[in-house]
Amino acid sequence: MDPLAQLKDIHLPEAVSLWPPAIGWWILLTLLLAGLLVISFYLLRYVKKNRYRGLAVEELKRIQGNYNQTNNKFIYIFYINQLLKKVAVNYYEKNRVSTLSGQDWISFLDSAADMQDFTQGAGQILASAPYSPPEHIEKTTVDTESLYHCTLQWIRKHK
Repeated sequence: MDPLAQLKDIHLPEAVSLWPPAIGWWILLTLLLAGLLVISFYLLRYVKKNRYRGLAVEELKRIQGNYNQTNNKFIYIFYINQLLKKVAVNYYEKNRVSTLSGQDWISFLDSAADMQDFTQGAGQILASAPYSPPEHIEKTTVDTESLYHCTLQWIRKHK
């Protein structure tokens, strides 16, 4: 008998399987998931922390729309001042902000957002308007457009 006839065919190895992955892929997946969790945590915290800014901008737009319908400067300035106070109390220490008024209030607003629009611009009216009679405010020249923009800028920029 022929010894070559007794040989069997060559067997090829099985194809390499994709599952289960090697340990390096598990480590990479774990690091990737941990990174995504950390980024999600900080992003969610940032969004929650600054949500009040978006709500304040919406309120400011509502106040502006109300002013456009009524043209009542006294009410407009009153609500602008009230909105700024609410935002400031929400962000800063309540005891530090809630007692401010007049020149101290507008100086605080400028320093909190690195601006000069309240002490030297349209926001100056906030120092005296809450203590003036409505008739006096209605006769006073108030640049409501500039007041709107400096209030909007303050809501977005204060730190």
